[in-house]
Amino acid sequence: MTHKETIQLVLQQASRPLTRQEVGVACNGATTSIIQKHLRTLQEEGKAHVADWVSSGYRNSMAPRWVWGPGVDAPKVKAPPSGRRPPKVQAPITDRPMPLSSHLRIPDTVCKTTFIGENPWLTPLTAQKLR
Repeated sequence: MTHKETIQLVLQQASRPLTRQEVGVACNGATTSIIQKHLRTLQEEGKAHVADWVSSGYRNSMAPRWVWGPGVDAPKVKAPPSGRRPPKVQAPITDRPMPLSSHLRIPDTVCKTTFIGENPWLTPLTAQKLR
């Protein structure tokens, strides 16, 4: 059975209009572009038409819902506005003095590392400079 025949069968047996993605669930192995191509072919042959448009949920786009049988295609509708909020206005940065870090304790002793023998990360030239 070809993809086109499978799409025809799916649309004939559907109890409601279906989107391209819903048709694709029944057509295992068919990409959405193949399904779209066959739906357009069926539309040109007068065997299927667009019943209505629904929000696809992707970037404010609308998806057609297909139904089997001849009929007049529903006109494409504009997607509703996204409802994005305007950017928040940030409060201006004030010139405040930096807080003093007097609450931080400064160590009294120099930190020492423990190595048995020589420091493995020092090269001989660097070790001579430090002496």
